[in-house]
Amino acid sequence: MNERGREHRIKFGLEIATLLTAIAALASVWLTYQQTRTSIEATRLAAYQQLTANSLEFDKALAEKDNAELRPYFKEGKQIERDDRLYNRVALLAEMQVDAIDAIIAYTLEFTRPSEVQTWTNTFHRSFRESPATCEFLHERQEQYHVQTVQLAESHCTKW
Repeated sequence: MNERGREHRIKFGLEIATLLTAIAALASVWLTYQQTRTSIEATRLAAYQQLTANSLEFDKALAEKDNAELRPYFKEGKQIERDDRLYNRVALLAEMQVDAIDAIIAYTLEFTRPSEVQTWTNTFHRSFRESPATCEFLHERQEQYHVQTVQLAESHCTKW
């Protein structure tokens, strides 16, 4: 075998090795991309499930036998005065509701497109329209919540 033929085979072997290395690198990048997409989707789903659970916790708390008398403050627009014996219980549920709304808004800002949240938005509009207590709670603590939550409340609370 002559020297030139040997050099040619070595060069060809190196080119094949380089090509295989590039293919392996591309495959690695593609697999990383797929794993990242899967991980993001799993995180997104877990966050959504937690937010839904938090929202349901508010509904469950409102539906409890001891809290049945509080429903009008959240679903019928009934006002409550600070000296009312139910005020602290209503304020606590208002806080739960605002926290759930704010968490869902934060989630939607991070993980979704606006078209995906219309149902939530309609629910929030109603929540603020139907609960002066929720509006009052948020108004007094608005610096603790996302601007988008405050803006939504401002536009739907009857008294701000």
